[in-house]
Amino acid sequence: RPSEIIRTIGNVFMAEEKEILTIINKEEYEALHEKLGKVFSSSKRTRRLAIQCTDTTNDELDTRIRISNKKVTLIQKAGKWKSKVREEIEIDLPNDADVVLNVFKMLRNMLRGEKVRTAVIQTDSLIFENDDFEIKLTHQFGRTDKYNAEIEVFNTETEPEEIAEKFNIPIRLPEQTAEFWDNWSKEVNFSADELLQEDLKKLIEGYL
Repeated sequence: RPSEIIRTIGNVFMAEEKEILTIINKEEYEALHEKLGKVFSSSKRTRRLAIQCTDTTNDELDTRIRISNKKVTLIQKAGKWKSKVREEIEIDLPNDADVVLNVFKMLRNMLRGEKVRTAVIQTDSLIFENDDFEIKLTHQFGRTDKYNAEIEVFNTETEPEEIAEKFNIPIRLPEQTAEFWDNWSKEVNFSADELLQEDLKKLIEGYL
């Protein structure tokens, strides 16, 4: 998809993003789904499992293993959460549950402390896009259900807020703090640390 590529080395991808994330409720999600479905000729669905391995005391780094429509990636976002532009690094991984589980173990072994989080994030997303921007509606589930909309622009002259206004998407920005996302995660996600290894592997296999 269109984006500004900073550097590509082998299968390592780095890019800049310009986006906003807004929290919506189930009714708003369903209304936006219907509205965008009429405006755009098609949409793409992404079924995703992400296993986060992050120290929440550091708000500049977010590392996770991500399985999107059976494609496995190690991904890291770097930069302040309050910034609209964050660096993203991706490395492709084999489509193998044992490899995914072992990479998670390696990442987990590198982190220590009470603020380390290993959230198991499950989402089902619908993506509506053109050459200038992308709107992603996401249903996140696990312990409970949550909904959000993400607007990313590829045209540097356009702001995400302009797209939100055009499509009447409520802007309800989350607090860009480790505490906010920590509480959010505890409400909706399971923790990989709390799951038996066999159960975590079965969950991974269900997305491959």
